[in-house]
Amino acid sequence: MNCDILSTLYVKSNGEILCNDDFGERISLGSCLSNDAAISISGWAASESKLSYISVSVGDNYLGDLSFVIRRPDVVADHAVFNEVLCGFDTLLPSDQIAIEPGQLLRFDFFHNKTKLASFRLAIPITMVPTKTPDRIFEDNSIACLIQIDRIVIHGDESTSIHDTLNNDRYKNIRAALQDGKTPWPNVCEHCSFFRPDEPYSNDLFKDRIIQKIQFESSLACALKCPQCSNLVQIKTRSGARHFSPESMSDLLQDLKKNEYQIRSIEYCGQGEPLNNPRFPELLATARRIFPSTLQRVITNGNHDYSKTMGTEYVEETVVAIDGAYQESYEKYRVKGDISKAFKFMSDAIEFQKPKGGLVVWKYVLFETNDSDEELLEAQRLGDQLGVSRLWFVHSHTSNRSKRYTYEDPHTIPIISSRVKIDSHPSYFRHAVTIAPAKAPDRIFGDSSIFCLMHIDMIVIHANGSISISGWAVSESSLSHISLSVDDNYIGDLSFVIRRPDVVALHAAFNEVLCGFDSLLPFNQTAIESGKPLRFDLFDNKTKVASFGLAIEDNTF
Repeated sequence: MNCDILSTLYVKSNGEILCNDDFGERISLGSCLSNDAAISISGWAASESKLSYISVSVGDNYLGDLSFVIRRPDVVADHAVFNEVLCGFDTLLPSDQIAIEPGQLLRFDFFHNKTKLASFRLAIPITMVPTKTPDRIFEDNSIACLIQIDRIVIHGDESTSIHDTLNNDRYKNIRAALQDGKTPWPNVCEHCSFFRPDEPYSNDLFKDRIIQKIQFESSLACALKCPQCSNLVQIKTRSGARHFSPESMSDLLQDLKKNEYQIRSIEYCGQGEPLNNPRFPELLATARRIFPSTLQRVITNGNHDYSKTMGTEYVEETVVAIDGAYQESYEKYRVKGDISKAFKFMSDAIEFQKPKGGLVVWKYVLFETNDSDEELLEAQRLGDQLGVSRLWFVHSHTSNRSKRYTYEDPHTIPIISSRVKIDSHPSYFRHAVTIAPAKAPDRIFGDSSIFCLMHIDMIVIHANGSISISGWAVSESSLSHISLSVDDNYIGDLSFVIRRPDVVALHAAFNEVLCGFDSLLPFNQTAIESGKPLRFDLFDNKTKVASFGLAIEDNTF
């Protein structure tokens, strides 16, 4: 049993480190900001009237709100009179302006929208687990409410070393539970997309001090009003800074460097728009200075002036979220968004970043309003015209998600471009045949004796006949693409869209880091099956540099 949280860090604009980036499962693991006095409160509450949130105060001093973000089916099972499964909370409330200590009274006010339904008071316990909480509360209107406080933790002027945070009680609980084959938070982890119940336990972060990804929420602010986004809720319920500062980033990264952590990638996204941070270029420069070889990825809605928000900083990957090819469908979700402005941003990113080796990805979330064949094909034509590195079709969990193309049935998306990538959910490979080629050539020579290297990592034949191929190739001549054929029938092109520094490290004669491919090629009348030879033609623009054949052997798993 494993979880991505053991190799990733999710840092919010207020410095809070969360278990999961998804607002639906908001569990605090600590903080990276200095001198953070705070109180953590976890439990559940239910009412005859639907609860919106719970306000917490110490005396007359307001601390913050508890949001219902954890599914608790066990509560509904035990209390049949209530049917609201999303009734759990686990929230960190900053309290640096208020002295908090055991014995003080906490006041919990229950709200339905802006109407207060009930209140109760609880003395802050000496231990972390309260000895008693009320079973039933009645206010003047006699609305029955139930609440259970599972855990209270007071944090105060404690060490903010990120290394210490990664070894606190909550991280220890995660490691111990997963190692024993248990879920760290029952009824929570099972609904999380980062939970890996079928994977063997591993802990790169603790054992080898390798962090695969740090995700910084550089800003909580956003000008768009996307209907399914939790941004407005977060702004109302979250305390602390709205922008993550370069100084805070420097402190965190310097701490990691001092403690000999490696960081594979840094990603800027979250519940706000990253580029709304007025000091965003400073964040990029700070990370580059401290961890110069770490990949940086920016995920943005693109409704910005590129030069003013990105400056002249280089990033390895810029992901622009544009959900549609036309303004009419785009604005159905990206409310107040301007698609022409987003396309201009993406075009400027391509012009500035691609010559330096940076990737520019068009992220296209599939909704009911933008999933017509006409629009999907137009997006691919536009992507090819602009020269994006990748057009990434992403499935959604929202109520207005595409019903035509789902995780269970993604193969029917019309594909005319080799730049297309479909969201790689496990269900996408459920009915596929996966093959690890037993052998790929170490070296290839074309007619001109140009030396090339190529390796195929994996081939996936999907149920509809489409094929996914991943691997890498390098050459003494700069490669532009690879053409794949079967039985002299052209299947499609493999584009170089993945950075592979591991290849350059192993083969010092080559220095092209952007040498990896992971391409989805559409259904072709030519059957691709075990035993048939695949022909790979390596091209430098329109000149064929080398060719090699590889038979798909029957070594499926």
